[in-house]
Amino acid sequence: MDVNIGFIFWIAIVFIVVFFIYLAVRNQSRFQKLVAGLNEQGIQTKWNAGSTFMGNFKGRDFSFSYSPGMNSMYSSTPSNINVEILSKNHPSASVIEVFSVQRKNLTDKIGETLGVWHKAETGREEFDSKYFVSTHYEAASTAYLSKPVHQNQINRIFDLFPCHQLSFGQDSVSAIFGDWETIKISKDILSLCTPEFVKNILNEMIKLVEFSDENAEKQLDS
Repeated sequence: MDVNIGFIFWIAIVFIVVFFIYLAVRNQSRFQKLVAGLNEQGIQTKWNAGSTFMGNFKGRDFSFSYSPGMNSMYSSTPSNINVEILSKNHPSASVIEVFSVQRKNLTDKIGETLGVWHKAETGREEFDSKYFVSTHYEAASTAYLSKPVHQNQINRIFDLFPCHQLSFGQDSVSAIFGDWETIKISKDILSLCTPEFVKNILNEMIKLVEFSDENAEKQLDS
């Protein structure tokens, strides 16, 4: 009986190892096809390794990274991708995050009601009721988010894609995409990442990088 249990144990270990190797090989193959497809569409890619690649789209550098997610008894994170676009004026991303935007969830609403969370307000109820804005530079974030054209573009990105969070840096705009609503049964987002899908994301996000191009440093000082 002990022999059988030991045999089954080692078979299970081998199966798990083979399964994770299969996932790694499959994801690497998907990345290679994605990079090749982007090149075919005229999107220059210049570096890729593992689950990250970088490129240039319409004169702006961008990066694309993938995380397979994690499920455990303590926390759950769905598979997700992070796309970042740099402004034209800066050769590398700044560590300064000016503000981030997420759809409100139940925790956010409870935190607001109890006064635990502080969020930036734009003065436009339709927008403020939908999103939680976290910032250390309230004047800069309010100045940007109070413009209807910017609000409309943020709405468009959240409506078109499974966007979890938009982050606006001093020199860049980044977005995390993944299915945080149905983590346990969500489909691996990498399977959605066709060249056309990524190109559409870049097209929509590039409109938001204007924040970095419109004297962001001046706004931070205000």
